[in-house]
Amino acid sequence: MLHAHNLRARNRVMLAGPPGNGKTTLAEAMAFELMYPLVVVRYETLVGSYLGETSSRLMHLLNYAKTQRCVLFFDEFETLGKERGDNHETGEIKRVGRKVGSGCASEKWRVI
Repeated sequence: MLHAHNLRARNRVMLAGPPGNGKTTLAEAMAFELMYPLVVVRYETLVGSYLGETSSRLMHLLNYAKTQRCVLFFDEFETLGKERGDNHETGEIKRVGRKVGSGCASEKWRVI
């Protein structure tokens, strides 16, 4: 699919835009074209209320994703960025954001 548009393969893509502009649909189409399963990660299922819970869930997710080729779609990922600026935040969200942003870059995953 990428070669048809003279694009090189990348290991991640950031989609931005208002609700309803097709980000999820594009992720579904990319997974279909790549013939990889689509793994949708929603903010409310990732972030926990107890210290360490969010990181544990993220590591479980990433460990699962390492076992098979897949397209990871972090739905409403911008919510993590909003939480990072919260003065009452313990630092876990910052660590999670860094892990997702930089840790996945070293893997051969397509993070959408």
